[in-house]
Amino acid sequence: MIAEYVVRFLTSLYIGIWIAKYLGPESYGVFSYVLLFISVFHGISNLGLNGILVKEFIENIEKQKIYVVTSICLNILGGVISLACIYVILIILNTDDAVKDLILILSLSLILQSFNVIEYFYIAGVKAKVVSICKIIQITISSILKILGIVQNFEIKYFVIIVMLESAVLSFLYVYAYWNVNKINLIGYFSFFTAKSLLKKSWPLMISSVVYMLYVRIDQFMIKEILGNYELGIYSAAIKINDIFCIIPIILCTSFFPALINVKDNKEIYLKRFKYLYSSFNIYAYLIIFSMYIFGFEVFVKLFGAEYIDSVEILQVIVFANIFIFQGVVFNRYLISENLTIHDLYRNLTGLFINIVLNYFLIDKYGNIGAAYSTLFSVFCANILFDFFSNDFKIIRIMKIKSLLFIR
Repeated sequence: MIAEYVVRFLTSLYIGIWIAKYLGPESYGVFSYVLLFISVFHGISNLGLNGILVKEFIENIEKQKIYVVTSICLNILGGVISLACIYVILIILNTDDAVKDLILILSLSLILQSFNVIEYFYIAGVKAKVVSICKIIQITISSILKILGIVQNFEIKYFVIIVMLESAVLSFLYVYAYWNVNKINLIGYFSFFTAKSLLKKSWPLMISSVVYMLYVRIDQFMIKEILGNYELGIYSAAIKINDIFCIIPIILCTSFFPALINVKDNKEIYLKRFKYLYSSFNIYAYLIIFSMYIFGFEVFVKLFGAEYIDSVEILQVIVFANIFIFQGVVFNRYLISENLTIHDLYRNLTGLFINIVLNYFLIDKYGNIGAAYSTLFSVFCANILFDFFSNDFKIIRIMKIKSLLFIR
């Protein structure tokens, strides 16, 4: 899994920078907006199932085939619902027809990625090697096609199509890997009872996922509306780099989650492992901040070019948010493990409200950098201050504070 991450990290960084330089801030702003628009609907398309499937596979080993097939069918349903919502919103939305066409093209990925639930089956069985191989093949194919598009001077539509096809390729690889061993049919293993049970557990995560994407991306939506595509492109370049740094905690938490569930009955070891995650990710966050302030300007300008020089200051603010974002990634796993997912929704709503209010005042007055500070303060409120309003999180709250201050 780590080897796969290194490959994906370096490839995504290189190709992402190349595309940003090729398109320029204006077109890259449009490209980022299309990706941003679809990302909000990921939570609806997977119905919040991605957050609970590892736990369900571990706790229902004898029914794993039923859970795989049922989850795939539910994801397909969620994808169809998402497409319908997007179509209605685009009819109402006052934006360019060309941008609407790009959004509709990419929206197909919400159905194509339905088979990605197989990834969580392999993670639950500690078979992440299969997932890594599939993802390396996918990103290799995708990277070759993107490089071809740059060399041949293709338009932005080509790159949107490639991003859409990434979901199709990964789904095909997962299906091939799974059905090659478990030859089953969709109808025979679908269970209405299991579907109802999964949805009962996942609906808070579905809503929370949508709210979360809005609260961490509302700044970009508001930048587009207030400042335009060019400024969105500048801001998105900084976000692109920071998002790559955020992949490590997500991957490690997903991989480590089965180890947390398996020791849940032993409270001492259980909490010790959470403490280890908090401490490790804090060190990682501080290293990112240090690196960005020492080498950030020279490296960023050299990679992206002078057109994106204003992105450096934004990035140097946004990286501070990683301290609290990484805390939130770990806390999310704790809430899932403890069946307290409704609190995930509450904290994300808190972050969304604060971010909207701050962006409304700060973007107009300070521009992109105002949006960066709004995001920083909102993630601090959602992932640190939120814990002080509930006694359910006293142990975790103390753990978070100690890890931030490096107190054992």
